[in-house]
Amino acid sequence: MSEEPSPLHHLVEAIRELPEQLRLVVEGYFVERRSVAELAAELGATVAQVVQLRAEALVRLRDAVVPPPAGKVPRRRGIRTARPRRRCVGRPGRRTQPHE
Repeated sequence: MSEEPSPLHHLVEAIRELPEQLRLVVEGYFVERRSVAELAAELGATVAQVVQLRAEALVRLRDAVVPPPAGKVPRRRGIRTARPRRRCVGRPGRRTQPHE
């Protein structure tokens, strides 16, 4: 009878399976404790892009390590996008303030 792999083992495997850029961000930020700015400079990306990559990696890792309950589909994959701006209410061509 074999022992089931630990959650840490699943996490290590999930990190190994990430696309290279996501893996580099996860390893650099969480394992090597490097700053986002430092990783951005090394990857030739902006700080905002590295933050987005980190967020995408975390979603993928969560989904790999903690699968959704039976019958449930994960709500999102990858990075979230900004919501579209709400339109101002008023007559066409007239500037108005958006409602709070």
